[in-house]
Amino acid sequence: MRALTCGIAVTAVVVAGALPVTAAAATGPEYRPGRFTAATPVRLHDTRSATPVGPGATTRIVLGDRVPADATAVVLTLTVSAGTGTTVTPYAVGTPRSGPQLHLRAGEGRSAQVTIGLAGTRAVDVHNSAGQVNVIADLAGYYQPDTGAGFHGITPVRAASTTIPAKGTRHVGFAEHVPPDAVAVAVSITAEGTAATHLTAFPKGAARPSIGGLPLSADEPRTHFAVVGLGADRSVSLYQHTGTVDAVVDIVGFYTAAGGSAYVARTPLREYDSRDDYPSGLPGLPIPPRSRAAFSVAGSIPADATGVVLGVTAIAPTDHTALTLWADARAPRPDVIALSAPTGRTVSGTLALGVRPADLVTVYNSAGRTHVAVDLLGYFRGSGA
Repeated sequence: MRALTCGIAVTAVVVAGALPVTAAAATGPEYRPGRFTAATPVRLHDTRSATPVGPGATTRIVLGDRVPADATAVVLTLTVSAGTGTTVTPYAVGTPRSGPQLHLRAGEGRSAQVTIGLAGTRAVDVHNSAGQVNVIADLAGYYQPDTGAGFHGITPVRAASTTIPAKGTRHVGFAEHVPPDAVAVAVSITAEGTAATHLTAFPKGAARPSIGGLPLSADEPRTHFAVVGLGADRSVSLYQHTGTVDAVVDIVGFYTAAGGSAYVARTPLREYDSRDDYPSGLPGLPIPPRSRAAFSVAGSIPADATGVVLGVTAIAPTDHTALTLWADARAPRPDVIALSAPTGRTVSGTLALGVRPADLVTVYNSAGRTHVAVDLLGYFRGSGA
């Protein structure tokens, strides 16, 4: 049950419990915990050299020997271009068709780093809802039992704000946010360019990969969640090709080779949806501007959980907005961005967040009125679990 608290104050708070588990979630595959290993980006799949994916069809990404046989989840950078408006959903073969989504309008290209749980399968299907789309999949990393790096969630914080010229590189240091033994960071990168371009994040000092970048369109801020390996000076490099790009980088967590938490994927579970009716019968309401909603994931994660991976969707905002998520409703709102959404669009993104079962996850909407849906895609649990 949820309750709406209203008052003269600008901020309204909606408190929501987890919605009932769907049949698919209750009977879905059992995923094992795993620790993260970053991979040198390699292209696994590209329909441009074969046949585009038609309406209602899927294309299959075979992981092959690039991913260990005992991998519990795979991290892919998906880039999709569409001729018509469509929704694209990646999911492991043999599991329910649900998970992180990319929403595209006609003629648009979008990309997202997605984590897909693997349960006795070594392939990922990508489903297209309408029209013709091309799908590119680049390997970014994987999770594996008993080896790799463990996750540490932190209160989200702004790490850098920078301007990158054409064919330019900027370095973002994380030494003040992570310990000396950190090997990777979980970041949210929001960027806006003066021209269509690609933004690439990679460890400082490493060779710049030619694949796996974030496509940007002119004059539209986009937010991209990514796990990026740390290089020299505990830093990450940002490169972009055309025009000028303004970028902000927010850190939400980091990984260490020793300690930290293992990741457990799950069949996605809807935790919050502002469109749902209230128990009183009143219809669901969009989140007003400069307002927040808070919900609990306590019934959906184990007692030793230390963090969650969430799929966040902004649905048809009345103004261009930025959503912020953090783990303690009593804590001050951090100055970070989890998702950017243009006026009237439906946009989805993924975010890792340090959360304990007793915490309330809070969603803040900066402008306009927007419906918001949040899905639990997985969780992190105690060190070495």
